[in-house]
Amino acid sequence: GEVQPATVIKDLNLLSHIYTTAIREWGVEATNPVTIIRKPKTPPGRLRFLTNGEIVKLLEESRKGHRSNLYHFILLQLHTGMRPSEGAGLTWSQIDFDRRIIDLRETKTDPRRVPLTVPAIEMLASLVPSGGYDCRDYVFLPRNPKMSYRLRPNQYFRESFEEALRRANIEDFHMHDLRHTAASYMIMNGVDL
Repeated sequence: GEVQPATVIKDLNLLSHIYTTAIREWGVEATNPVTIIRKPKTPPGRLRFLTNGEIVKLLEESRKGHRSNLYHFILLQLHTGMRPSEGAGLTWSQIDFDRRIIDLRETKTDPRRVPLTVPAIEMLASLVPSGGYDCRDYVFLPRNPKMSYRLRPNQYFRESFEEALRRANIEDFHMHDLRHTAASYMIMNGVDL
């Protein structure tokens, strides 16, 4: 089967790393064959942003699906630029209401703290259960989510998100693009990334 140029590059980089390690670390006498292979060109990255009008429509439609908190999830994504899995899998213990941050120090990729805008913190405050909560409780996921949601929390919103896009007539847009949209708006509003 065919693979994307990015996959070929990833594989070549891995192979190159194996050779480099063998030569440098283990004293293997070899030449790294990857150095003479011409790597494929990657197509320009696809960047899809929502326009203001599309954001309004998507938020409107997100209130009508079978996941009642899809609206809040999308709003949080647009205000923070977190990865979909980080936003969907958020637990109450990660939110610091006083310092207005989300603590993502335990993420696999890049541990960091995400600042919260006033609308984001107000929206999260509105979701706090009246009877209080256990710190381990999820903000969006049900209390004991099935394993597939634990592993990939954004799957919880997948269907309802796609339904909302259809109703809003938004094409060629993926959940991850909310991250690009958030970043582009932050840049336009002069936020230091």
